[in-house]
Amino acid sequence: METRSGNLVDPVYPQDKMNASIDLGTHQAKVTGSTCEVEVEMQFTPRAGVLFRVPEAQLVPSEISKSLCDVIKKDIKCSVELLDRSITIQALPISINLSGGTWGHSSRIVMVPDTSLVNALCDRNSIHRAVIHLFNFPKFYGESDCQVLSECHGKQTWRRCGRVELKANGWCFTIAAMKDTKEREEGLREQGGYHLTHVAQTAREDDAAFVSQDLNAQVNLLHEFLSFVLGRWAGVGLTCGYNDHDKMVFEEWGVRHMHPDIRHFSSWFCPHRARMICDVFPGFARLQDSPVWCKALKHIIHWYIAANDLESAAAAVEVQVVHAQIALETLAWTLCVQDKRMVSKNKFKGSTAADTVRLLLSSCDTPRDIPAHMSPLLQGMRDGKWSDGPDAIAQLRNHVVHPDRAWEIPPGSFYEAGQLALWYVEMALLHIVGYKGDYASRLMRPRWVGQTEPVPWSQ
Repeated sequence: METRSGNLVDPVYPQDKMNASIDLGTHQAKVTGSTCEVEVEMQFTPRAGVLFRVPEAQLVPSEISKSLCDVIKKDIKCSVELLDRSITIQALPISINLSGGTWGHSSRIVMVPDTSLVNALCDRNSIHRAVIHLFNFPKFYGESDCQVLSECHGKQTWRRCGRVELKANGWCFTIAAMKDTKEREEGLREQGGYHLTHVAQTAREDDAAFVSQDLNAQVNLLHEFLSFVLGRWAGVGLTCGYNDHDKMVFEEWGVRHMHPDIRHFSSWFCPHRARMICDVFPGFARLQDSPVWCKALKHIIHWYIAANDLESAAAAVEVQVVHAQIALETLAWTLCVQDKRMVSKNKFKGSTAADTVRLLLSSCDTPRDIPAHMSPLLQGMRDGKWSDGPDAIAQLRNHVVHPDRAWEIPPGSFYEAGQLALWYVEMALLHIVGYKGDYASRLMRPRWVGQTEPVPWSQ
């Protein structure tokens, strides 16, 4: 195992405390035509986003206060021109605070950009590597881990830090933990919130240069893939690109959509077997590059994560079944009609929801039987309410969207059907990307830490 005295990849923007804002620098700017200094920061509470602040008197109060007050009254945007970056950003003022009508240290103007991601630097130089910050990612262990010298209770000690390499289509992502990732994750599991846990670096495998559009596409791919890995939206952002002289030539402020609470999600990924995501990534990247799958994959991941989120306001177990059914039907349509052309559009549309899922599972070599430990679903089958797993999911979904049905359902049926449907989604995607290894089954109960089993089609 490789040993190091410091992080494998250092963050460009450190975050020392959970939920702490990240300083993105102070920049000379023009706000509504007046020159001033603007402080930029990435805040995380109450919600993650970039903020612009004009903190002190650097221009005549009446000029900026009158101009921005008019903007707020009209609910329109203003222009923030960063002079040192030669870019103009549209922003919305959300707070103007003038102490007693005069400018003092407590005076400030706060604005938010009109987009969650801000292209803050993009010159015409080619990019050779990029650093990406990952938030709320769990610690993991695999074959490529390294030992990092760390300090614990005043003593220096060697600590194992997770590292994986994701390779596809000529690109390579290296994701590495930091020296204190373990403590950061423990804090997140105790309290929830936002914390920088890992840093990623990406480059072309042939060391060729690339442009910002290519980098954005790869960061979007990483976000979608890691979200599928975790079963929740992964925190991916604050991307910094460097040329062959190690000068920063690209910078994107902001973080893609992420969940603030990591405690209530499960997925097929086992953090103690990190190799599995290296094997899944190439097939996932191939799907995203496919004209048939690109849009459908985003749709499927969205509904998969919505179904897996049991802590949100709209995540009752009944709704979980509905969300998972949408993901399953999208998978079935895309694979069986658009990709493999196993059935015609008319035949597919004339099939029942249960039959479409059966066709999907058959195509993916995935059993449709109800597991022996899912007693409520087995009871419903004995009562004649449904005949197998796909039928149970379809019938329970119909019960939600057609509430006039007078129907007695065995207690616990919705939760079990939701878990079964999520397992179907996971198995279908893993089969479609060509994965044949082990995974962490949400149907395995009880399951000890690190326990995995082979995917059904490899047995």
